[in-house]
Amino acid sequence: IRQDPQKARLVTLVISQYEKSTTIYYTLRAYSRDRFELHKIDSGFTKAERVNGAWQGISAGGCTNYPQTHRNNPKYRLTVGPKARSTLLIELRAPKVYQVGFEVTTVSCADPQVTASFVKQGSGVYRSGYSMLELENLPAGVYVIVPTTFMPGQEGPFIMDIKCSTGIKIEEITSREDTQSVIAGVFQHEKLGNQLSEAARGASKVRLTSKIFGSSGRAFSTAPSALLVDNKIESGSLPQSADVVIYGASIIGASVAYNLAKAGMGSQIVLLDQDTISDGRVWQETSGLVAEQCKNIFPLLEVSDILGGLWIPSDGVADSTLICKSLLREAQKMGATVVEKCSIRHISQAEGRGQAIETSLGTVFGTYFVNCATLHAREVGLLSDPIVKVPLHAAEHYYLHTKQVDGLSPDAPVIRDLDGQIFFRENEGRLLAGGYEQNAKPAFEDGIIPQNAAAMQLPVDWDHFHVLLEELIKRVPCLEETFLDRLSNVPEVFSPDGKWIVGESPEIQNYLVATGSQSVSAAGLGFAIADIITQGYSTVDIHELDISRFLGLHNNRKFLRERVREVPGLHYAIPYPFQVREF
Repeated sequence: IRQDPQKARLVTLVISQYEKSTTIYYTLRAYSRDRFELHKIDSGFTKAERVNGAWQGISAGGCTNYPQTHRNNPKYRLTVGPKARSTLLIELRAPKVYQVGFEVTTVSCADPQVTASFVKQGSGVYRSGYSMLELENLPAGVYVIVPTTFMPGQEGPFIMDIKCSTGIKIEEITSREDTQSVIAGVFQHEKLGNQLSEAARGASKVRLTSKIFGSSGRAFSTAPSALLVDNKIESGSLPQSADVVIYGASIIGASVAYNLAKAGMGSQIVLLDQDTISDGRVWQETSGLVAEQCKNIFPLLEVSDILGGLWIPSDGVADSTLICKSLLREAQKMGATVVEKCSIRHISQAEGRGQAIETSLGTVFGTYFVNCATLHAREVGLLSDPIVKVPLHAAEHYYLHTKQVDGLSPDAPVIRDLDGQIFFRENEGRLLAGGYEQNAKPAFEDGIIPQNAAAMQLPVDWDHFHVLLEELIKRVPCLEETFLDRLSNVPEVFSPDGKWIVGESPEIQNYLVATGSQSVSAAGLGFAIADIITQGYSTVDIHELDISRFLGLHNNRKFLRERVREVPGLHYAIPYPFQVREF
């Protein structure tokens, strides 16, 4: 609808039905007090192709959740050109009893100086019998389309319609040589696992429980590796643009950069941080692993009131600062840029789907922006236009450091007493202990969060820590006679429900968030975010963590301040369904 030219107002109406199932005829009438024109918008598609295919036998491979069979699905090579940029529409139809979808992978661009905005783009959530994807500003080049059902073994026909604003050619990939070349072009993510072996050290974890414990043990060393202690991350200059801009050099931000670089996007990534990477902001070490007859493996443990412990032999202790540096260094080797001392001032939507990120060093344009700013994640969300809600609030978190403890073996496991809400482990002959109290103290209640790590050490409150200290002495009685070194108080951020915040924000397209996990599962979160960017969806089920579960009211600072008093105390609690919160 174009109104009076003097008012220069243009309105677009989109008419649709909830689900494409039957033909519906409609009449549209428009009324106005002013003169206007109403006309149908030309789609701009000049070429169309239809593919009639089928999933049969081995070719019914299912989605990427089943990597061993997914590779057997039908594959189609799509050549787009000669226009440098075009719009592409793909529609997939199949029996409605199946959930279907597809993915588009970039193989090459006709102009070597041009890159597509995606490596792999999915059609989104699998839907009953119909799925579609529209790609704008698509470079001329070669792409591969893989249509699939959600589950393997679902046989049946499908129709794939492809429309484009320039010339297209579609052909099925059938030869073994072509199939192998396509598979080689599809970037496969691997779990971090052994890649971090240089920074990690084996350890033990015992969880005290009312059930009888398992057995076995394993020796380990808690001495940190010197591999990266003296090595600093090289800081580069701020580029004018990048496909992906990551803010926050936390272990999660480093993991996102690493996984994207591993997926082939290294030269298209820039990671920004307001401080220096080597500032030691990751104050604590994540821990975990073994136990066999609690008293035997940890002689200092008081076990008269427990039945046993749960042994988790697959976990380990690692220095998270070294892991963070390892990930960043590997990402840099693959082309990623890291810029230190670069703080964000404002984020606005640029032309298209990208963001213009104004920083203290200038402006960088990014197709994707990933908020991994941990303590500052909510603050960064408020700097965007429109505002992105990242409901997080910091709480005080205490760590007790002792002097040397007689009889404490370097092979002692990490202990977690869920009923006492405490944890402790051996650390170079000393005990490092902490916990999650029922009534936590909010940090930075005035909303002002320090910009550098040196200011993150908070004043200690021994009276507040006393409830955890009593539980620690109860579980390790010798602590009552042990010389204490210091009590540390550092902030940790929590969401209103205590879960992590992950995924694309509902406010701004291509604005992703990965935060609130207290450094836990950083490798997996980085893997999931890389999936979303490279193929449009995560192959890991993260729907319970999706940022869209929050409403605007959850981002209210007063609400968050009151809520964070009780959330840390739920960390070791049993998550009952329909649990009622105090606030």
